[in-house]
Amino acid sequence: MNKALILDSDLYFIKTLQMFFGRKNIEAIICSDALQAKDLMMNNEFDFIVSSTQLNHKSGLELVSWLKIKSMEKNIPFILITPTNNPEMNASYLDLEPDAIFHKPVDLQDLLTTISNLQLNRPLKVNEPNLSRQS
Repeated sequence: MNKALILDSDLYFIKTLQMFFGRKNIEAIICSDALQAKDLMMNNEFDFIVSSTQLNHKSGLELVSWLKIKSMEKNIPFILITPTNNPEMNASYLDLEPDAIFHKPVDLQDLLTTISNLQLNRPLKVNEPNLSRQS
């Protein structure tokens, strides 16, 4: 079972994602607080992160920047959710180098397809065995 970290200040949105992912056999840990998100990331292993730029108790962009670094260290996909498709803000979002960006409202099936593709196409970790080379 995949395990996801889902972050957004909109409780309805993250509960919707949690139910959707649950039906797809993905355990979704949801969080709306930036401080709690850091603790969750440090103490759990996730297969991917879906994060909004809007979180409680801290600048969403500041946390997103930190999460992106952690996702790169752990070699997991990082998907950014933005409140709107604002061209002025999109440049700052691109500076964060997410693996994908979605604007609200999010098409959940498109999100799941993107996550699956990112997981399939990610490079192997240095210490990760390449199972396809086994005899």
